[in-house]
Amino acid sequence: FELVVDSAFVGMRKPDREIYELTLERLGDGLRADECVFVDDLDVNCEMAASLGMHAVHYTSPEQAIPEIERIGRREGRVSAEKALAAVLDSTTALRLVL
Repeated sequence: FELVVDSAFVGMRKPDREIYELTLERLGDGLRADECVFVDDLDVNCEMAASLGMHAVHYTSPEQAIPEIERIGRREGRVSAEKALAAVLDSTTALRLVL
């Protein structure tokens, strides 16, 4: 991923709404929450992402998460299996913007 928003440096952390909004802002290009997929292993973090309009995937295993991300991508017409796999293989505690 090209952008890392580290809670230690920005003074915010999940599930605080502000860290999600800051990440979207830093990504720029007018990226909207509904253009994002968020993958995390904690329900509370996924719930906040979903409340902001992101597609949220609660990670329990690669076998579960990859098909969910692919379904979102097919519905949106933008996520490949490779991007889904990369999102799952990377740390599950970071914001995932794969759409």
